[in-house]
Amino acid sequence: MNLDMNILIVGPYPPPFGGISSLIRSLVDGFKRKDVKEVVILYFGNKDNIRMVEGAVVYEKSVRENFWKVLDPRNWLLIPILVNTYYGKNLLFKDYVVILIKTILTNELAKKHNVNTTSFYQSDTSLHLLLCKRIWGKKKSIILSVFGEIYDVSEFLLPKKDILLEMLNQADAVISSSCYCAESFKTIGNERDIEVIYVGVSVSRFNDGHLLRQTYRKELEVRDDTVVLLFMGRFNPEMGLQSILELVPSLLDSNPDFHFILAGAAGELTAKALECRNKFPEKITVMNDIPFDLQPTLYAASDIVLSPSRDKHACMGVSIKEAMAAAVPVIASDSGGIPEAVIHNETGIIVPLQEDGENNLEEYKKAILNLAYDVNKRKLLSDNSKKRASDIFSEEETIEKTFQVFKTHAPQE
Repeated sequence: MNLDMNILIVGPYPPPFGGISSLIRSLVDGFKRKDVKEVVILYFGNKDNIRMVEGAVVYEKSVRENFWKVLDPRNWLLIPILVNTYYGKNLLFKDYVVILIKTILTNELAKKHNVNTTSFYQSDTSLHLLLCKRIWGKKKSIILSVFGEIYDVSEFLLPKKDILLEMLNQADAVISSSCYCAESFKTIGNERDIEVIYVGVSVSRFNDGHLLRQTYRKELEVRDDTVVLLFMGRFNPEMGLQSILELVPSLLDSNPDFHFILAGAAGELTAKALECRNKFPEKITVMNDIPFDLQPTLYAASDIVLSPSRDKHACMGVSIKEAMAAAVPVIASDSGGIPEAVIHNETGIIVPLQEDGENNLEEYKKAILNLAYDVNKRKLLSDNSKKRASDIFSEEETIEKTFQVFKTHAPQE
């Protein structure tokens, strides 16, 4: 049965940097093969822009540039509903204004594209979900996807936990990308069931690693017996890049035949990464904002992927699953939901964090050196990783499960 589903996705964009934006990208591609009539993406950025991207209409909207909509009398009817919905729930006047503008923009696009199914990503940026629900009632379904917000932005969310709990209860369905992140909302009193759907990766995308490896290592001027260590993630403290930068000098002292590839979205540690590269120019490659299509090549050229996420940050992480799909063993911290993906001594190595949530640098260094010297264990972990990625982290399974949630809750005429 064709439901003529028109889906509006509200969340971080564009890819390839950031797990949520990459997830949205894969869902759009998958939904094109399903009973979806149109997919529209809305994200809040610095300007107003519209473009077609791989079959989806993508809108970038600036809250600041659309402030004038608050002054439009046609939108004043929303103000009493806004106040009634959010009054007494620890919001600043600025929060009310942002919620109102986001609601207006979201509702305008929902009307323009005859949307009947909506998907909101990340609760902390989706506070306007409640006002949208009040406006739409049962005419449009709302699916909320939550991640590690409770830990990532606790100072912002915890004072607003009443709003968050109401969002979880008012949404037609709630999805999370790991058991760890789903369970985290119990800390604020949530009793609503949250369905866990792992963020999958395209295993076939990494099938040509053996063809890409030698060519790219030669381009990097890396010898066959050099151990290449890859960090793939945003250049910020939460992803653990700081720990890698601190370990570089001692690792090179222990084994000078390492080469580091530090790749991912630019962040607050970019300058420090470049400074470290300047000290060891022949041993470190720094790459920011790399093309999406280059990622398989970087994994193929690598021998070990480093994922030292700190504190409770990571829901699970996309890069570790990409590494597994590419048959590259991972050395990761036990942050968040990472142990749900990486099985210690079977598909990778898990290094426990310290009690303060920081990486244990000595233990992490020891894990790197042990695996670097043990070629047979690297081969075993590689084979197991590829199989686990195929078994439980298939992109197609993610698309199918997510689509079924959308389809189940889509309003039927």
